[in-house]
Amino acid sequence: MLLGSKSYGRRIVDSDIAIYPEVGPEGTYRPFDQLPYQLFGNEWIGYLVGPMYSHADPVVSSFSVHKLDHVTLMFVLTMASIIMLLVILRGMISILKQDHSGGGIRLISFFIVCGILHVFAWLTSPYLYIPTRYFMFSLPFLITFLFPWSLYTLLDQLPKLHSSPKRRDAVFLAIICVYLMAFGGRGNVDFSVSIVEKSSQPLFDAIAALPKDAVIAGWPSGEIRSVEYITRRNIFLTSAVHQVLHLNFVRTMRQRMDALFDAYLSTDAAPVYRLRQEFGVTHLLVDTRDFAESTHAPEYFAPWRERIAPRLAEIKGKEYLMNGALQKKSAVYNQDSLILLDLAKLP
Repeated sequence: MLLGSKSYGRRIVDSDIAIYPEVGPEGTYRPFDQLPYQLFGNEWIGYLVGPMYSHADPVVSSFSVHKLDHVTLMFVLTMASIIMLLVILRGMISILKQDHSGGGIRLISFFIVCGILHVFAWLTSPYLYIPTRYFMFSLPFLITFLFPWSLYTLLDQLPKLHSSPKRRDAVFLAIICVYLMAFGGRGNVDFSVSIVEKSSQPLFDAIAALPKDAVIAGWPSGEIRSVEYITRRNIFLTSAVHQVLHLNFVRTMRQRMDALFDAYLSTDAAPVYRLRQEFGVTHLLVDTRDFAESTHAPEYFAPWRERIAPRLAEIKGKEYLMNGALQKKSAVYNQDSLILLDLAKLP
């Protein structure tokens, strides 16, 4: 529990954005997850078309629509979506007419319930979390599940295919293969928190060997993001945990980020000592590339985004965490630009 038994506070409202920019357009959430929540915005289009918009390597490069220019690609995706929706509509009507087991009704009920939950989440936000999530995790099933089912049902109604199951199945699989070649992708999808690079595995092994009551801090959008999932050790703050739904929680996260910002981009030991004494942080993960490479400068959302570059320029050549004596005495891991400092061993 990030706040223990304390209340998360009242819900964040539009008027809080001026004081807490992390809630607003420059904050942690994507546009359609930000205040003010819309009952029915245009984000549902993205969730519907999403299964056709692959970010992975194409199945067949020469046949993939994703090599088209943006305008043409949007046109193709729009037309394909309309065709699929028509297939789904016609197919589900047929399925419901022939449905003796109730499977079709149960499936349609899933989408109806998700729509109702979306409305309730909007009315009671944020107590049922961000309303758009109920569309995000339901609408993709229209194309990935209902479309193939509806397509197969409609093909089975064609006399020439109904009398020849093998021909029907062959036509169905051919259409699905064409769809996958045009819109699909395979592998090489960079979900940052789900990928563990081999070079990072020794670090995670070192952290996993720490006591279970250890609390590790690091730049919230850096390597630290995966640590809690992989090592089962407590993390002081990550960008994923930095939610902005309730006032007390937002204040607590800001307090933590301010303390971490001061410690990570410090010229002396005082802010680092404060992390240990006031917040109970036992270890600090440092990525030396954040200080040595201009292309690897740490990033974060407002209000810290605007502070990072000036602070890096201010401490250039005086970075406390780059001190060789500090690293030699306090580091319990030092490999491939990643250094894990034991704050109990600070000089």
